[in-house]
Amino acid sequence: SWVTHPNDPQYAYLYLKNVAQGYHTLESDSGFNALAYGYADAESYAYSAGSNVKDLYQYISIINKYATVKFPAACKNSPFKFSMTFPYQPVSIAWEFGATLNGFGIKDTTINLPTYDSTWVQDGRTLYMYVLNQSYSIPTKATYPIKVYADNKTTDGCSGIQLVEYDLEVFNPPVADFTSVFSGCVTDPTSFTDKTNPQGRTIIKYSWDFGNNNTASIANPVFQFTSAGTKTVRLSAITDVGCLSDTISKTIDVAAQPKAVFGFSAITCEKGNITISDTSTTPAGTLNKWNWDLGDGTQLTNTNANDVLHTFVNAGQYTVTLMVESTSGCKSPLASKTFDVYPKPSASFVTSNVCLPLPGSFTSNSSIADGSSASFKYLWDFGDGQSSTSGPSVSNTYSGTGPYDVKLSVTSNHSCVDDTLIKLTTIYTKPVADFTSVFTGCVTDSVKFAYKLEPQGRTISSYYWNFGDNTTETIEKPTHKYATAGAKSVKLMAITDVGCKTDTLVRTIDVAAQPTAIFGFSKINCEQTSLTISDTSTTPAGVLNKWNWDLGDGTKISNANASDVNHTFVTAGQYTVTLLVESTSGCKSPVSSRNLTINPKPLASFTTSNVCLPIAASIISNSTIADGSVSGFKYLWDFGDGHTSTAGPSAKNTYASTGPFDVRLTVTSNNSCVDDTLIKLTTVYPKPKADFEVSTEVCIGKITDMTDKSSGNGSAITNWYWSFGDGATASSQNTNHQYALAGTY
Repeated sequence: SWVTHPNDPQYAYLYLKNVAQGYHTLESDSGFNALAYGYADAESYAYSAGSNVKDLYQYISIINKYATVKFPAACKNSPFKFSMTFPYQPVSIAWEFGATLNGFGIKDTTINLPTYDSTWVQDGRTLYMYVLNQSYSIPTKATYPIKVYADNKTTDGCSGIQLVEYDLEVFNPPVADFTSVFSGCVTDPTSFTDKTNPQGRTIIKYSWDFGNNNTASIANPVFQFTSAGTKTVRLSAITDVGCLSDTISKTIDVAAQPKAVFGFSAITCEKGNITISDTSTTPAGTLNKWNWDLGDGTQLTNTNANDVLHTFVNAGQYTVTLMVESTSGCKSPLASKTFDVYPKPSASFVTSNVCLPLPGSFTSNSSIADGSSASFKYLWDFGDGQSSTSGPSVSNTYSGTGPYDVKLSVTSNHSCVDDTLIKLTTIYTKPVADFTSVFTGCVTDSVKFAYKLEPQGRTISSYYWNFGDNTTETIEKPTHKYATAGAKSVKLMAITDVGCKTDTLVRTIDVAAQPTAIFGFSKINCEQTSLTISDTSTTPAGVLNKWNWDLGDGTKISNANASDVNHTFVTAGQYTVTLLVESTSGCKSPVSSRNLTINPKPLASFTTSNVCLPIAASIISNSTIADGSVSGFKYLWDFGDGHTSTAGPSAKNTYASTGPFDVRLTVTSNNSCVDDTLIKLTTVYPKPKADFEVSTEVCIGKITDMTDKSSGNGSAITNWYWSFGDGATASSQNTNHQYALAGTY
């Protein structure tokens, strides 16, 4: 017998002794793979013993009209057909149904050279279906084994019998049944619940028939009948194996509806009463419930037909509905009526503070929900014995400060009335404006204004100043500076904290004009050179008595007269000179300013070397200037011996003696600024006299001594330059030389 493998329970093995030579067959109830091992004295071996797997292209199917399952299944007492699919065309097919089915009249059948009923290609393979051309019916629920033998001859003509076995499962049909939930009234839907017994299978289709071609195909439908009477409902079902139930029929009684009817009494304004009367009827039973919805959120359920008395709090259009119910459980359709409840006006008005002797103003802002305020009628009572019906905006002049009870009554176009009362306590006496000013009188100075008011027991909340020059201010104590001279009309108006205005007070202020500061320069000059500044200032009022100078180099001068200012600027550069003058009226001029350029002086300088007479002395300028304009210099040389030159920055002069000489250089810049410098020239020397003697007669190949006999003419000789005439030289004071060739040198 087969033994489960101890290391892997998915495998089993069988040991057979003394297996005879030849072919052997392995059988299994399911797909398998097998390996055979042989053991012998001389050798052992192993090979594949074969396999049995499911053929996806060879299978049996049942042709059942309603079935959706993929396995062979049929329904008891329902017709079906057998079919077989092959991936080839067999030469014969034999069906063995077994004894039980044979007993039901289903005989074994063999078809030689069968003709396929249909063919198709699947996964690249051509499949063929063969159908037994006969309908079968099995009367008993059970599982029936069936065998099919197909002969698929090989290419060499040998028989290739293949056996296909399967089980046919036959099921009982479902038993249809249902229940329903229904109030009994034609207005209500009926809920149906499926109670079908599917006999262990799944129902795939429901067929409901409610009459008049009304159907449904779901398990638990809801249906509403549109008319009263006795209704027949039918249900049948089909399971997934194609079993169809018998049709079950049940009746349902549907009752007719009652009718809701009602009416109103007279309509009135909001917050008034209204009476609603019922006259409803029913064709079956008696009425026993009245369900009212009054349209304003009020809902009533009464058990009698008594009148409903109701007060509508708010105006508007209301829809009242009634639904009645009868003792048979039927409800009427909803009856509704719409009517208007007219709004009451909302009386309201506003008034501002009253500043005597001005009249008080009163303005209605009364409203009404339907927007008909244009049709209002007004009655005003001002509380001082005076009244008015002139409209929504009125005025009244009071003789005292009150208080007064002011009342407004408003009547709408539907005669709905409302009123309101305000105690008027805001009547005030008119305040008086006054102010003072502090001012030097000059246009350059600010005016300080100070209010001086009588607010009549109130406080000032707003100030409105107009200074007469198109400028204004709104603070309590403003300070203002005028830009021009002249007579200025200053105005002040103030408002108290309750809105009462003063009259506008006007006063005139005289504003004097400024003097004008004017000055000029004598000439443009150089640094470290005196400059004259002249004043030509003027004043339209009084006389000038102070001159305030700022010369731009840190020098500030305050003079009491118009005398010229003489000043030397130490350093070249750009300077801004300013002047502010003051008059005897206390007015100061605007600051006048002029830009002044102080040009740099050149720095004269030159160099000279030793002069050896009679050679000319060479003198070179290295003068500089801060603005770098050396190329614009003019030069004047004085050589100290009566000779001069303007040739340029490099000059020469031949002296007649050794001096000394005072040499002066004067340099003038392109802005005519001048500087000079002097150097005492003490380095003019007479020319030295060269001389030497030879000690002996000069012979070829003999060294001859040569002795220096030169004179420096008062200067020490420092360098000697010998040339022997044969290309040789020497630089010592005394030397010697050997000539290689005879000749004159």
